[in-house]
Amino acid sequence: GGALWTLYHKVGGEWGIYLRRDFTHNTGKSLWNMGFLGSEIVIDLGGHTLRGVIGADGTSSWGLSSSSLRIELTIKNGSIKLEGRTEIGVIGGRNCALVLDNLNIYTDCHGVILEKDTTCTVNGGTYVIGDKSGNRLFYLYNSSVLSTADVELTINGGSFSRVDVGSNESYGIQVGSNVNGTINIYGGEFTGFDAVLNLGVSGEYNIYGGKYTG
Repeated sequence: GGALWTLYHKVGGEWGIYLRRDFTHNTGKSLWNMGFLGSEIVIDLGGHTLRGVIGADGTSSWGLSSSSLRIELTIKNGSIKLEGRTEIGVIGGRNCALVLDNLNIYTDCHGVILEKDTTCTVNGGTYVIGDKSGNRLFYLYNSSVLSTADVELTINGGSFSRVDVGSNESYGIQVGSNVNGTINIYGGEFTGFDAVLNLGVSGEYNIYGGKYTG
């Protein structure tokens, strides 16, 4: 019971959402689509858990999403679980500067889908995906076949793994078609993927640190 979140605004600065309790969301649409608030947004999970449950017929949608408007979005300090074998991701970043701080993420499908001129910085946390074939923990994606998109992913630290329940193919990071993808890895531990990097038809990666275990 009680309010799910507190909404705040710093004068001349960020809008923020502070989660006040655990919450389960039957995901058919975004739990939050962030563009309506402004250009600088912080979601603080406050140590709580967001849980999305999706039926077998679930289609493309997001647990948390940024808008097509250009925004700076930070998500921090809590857990997000997305359950159900679907074709969606826990977090969708589109045309934004996304920062993930100290998150614990579990998903039965894709983790973080980055699209359309987005940058994403990961500062610690635990990220786990299920064993569905074709899973990507981070997917640099472009829905358009007529143009290219610039997407950059920087990982400074964290633990990244999959649930090892079979022989299905999975990737830590994948760059899709028509994406100019740049991946910078400064730290973190990747465990159990068929490949940490699958660059598809385009992509550039710079590995400065991290630990990699098959």
